[in-house]
Amino acid sequence: MKSLSVLTLTLFCFPAFAGTVAVTEFMNDPLVDDTTDEWIELYNYGDLPVDLTGWTLDDEDSDHKDIPSVVLDAGQFIVLAEDAAGFVAAWGVGTVDVDVLQADLGSLANTGDEIILHDSVGQQVWSLAYPDGEVAGEATYLVNTDFTVTSHGDKAAPGVNRRGTDNGDAYYQGYDNTLTSDYPDAMAWTNADGDTGSPLSGHYGAAAPSIDLVLGGACPGVVDISVHGLAGSSYAFVTGTAPGPFTVPAGTCTGTELDVGGSAALRLVQTADAYGDITLSPDLGAGACGSHLQVMDTATCELSEAVILP
Repeated sequence: MKSLSVLTLTLFCFPAFAGTVAVTEFMNDPLVDDTTDEWIELYNYGDLPVDLTGWTLDDEDSDHKDIPSVVLDAGQFIVLAEDAAGFVAAWGVGTVDVDVLQADLGSLANTGDEIILHDSVGQQVWSLAYPDGEVAGEATYLVNTDFTVTSHGDKAAPGVNRRGTDNGDAYYQGYDNTLTSDYPDAMAWTNADGDTGSPLSGHYGAAAPSIDLVLGGACPGVVDISVHGLAGSSYAFVTGTAPGPFTVPAGTCTGTELDVGGSAALRLVQTADAYGDITLSPDLGAGACGSHLQVMDTATCELSEAVILP
């Protein structure tokens, strides 16, 4: 009976596994300096905080790196950067030692590597493997939002393929696919070094916008802007030179936070037709290229996703 009691106590005291942390974005091949400009973004998609003390980042070879001790709140992003201060300066987002942490990432290979996240008891929480052919200067971000797939291939069969579908499944897209321009990162911007990504931001946990905003064409030149919303609704077009937030200062939507910033400005207000559509084709100069654009319903204050003028 004594043995049974000890066994029961041991079972109840065994630490619970809380594997709700995902690798949502990473930069493995920056344009300027591989030794300082690489970074990995982590996101807690669960409902409870996760203590990352004792957690590690590994590959299938010899890399075994400790993650700085930090508690990751539910819905929170952090960036692990080879040079935390340099990351903040280049990207213009984050705070060193708060959500941007100095970390030895073991030099992510440009031609193919693995990122494997283990918790404090050595259990695998998230893993991915990418092949040769990643695009220099472009971060790879997680498109999938349900987090049901936590293993994206291995060294022998990489599952993150920016030249095609992920995990060898034509019906599954985990990370972005730049070859076919499918699943572009609408939140991405270009930093001071020319790298493109959306660190410390993401669409996870957010409700799908009811306003569809789609861009076509190329800047400088004619850019096609299509909006689909509600018939007869009026939509405000707001641009900025950087990601937000920007708080609407006046009017019906006072206090609404937009995802554009940096000299944010209202460009026009347009009413949707009987089908809920607005189509614009402005001829944009070079100064507008790279601007962030977001559309807001002036009555309900609903927002589209923020996109970048191509």
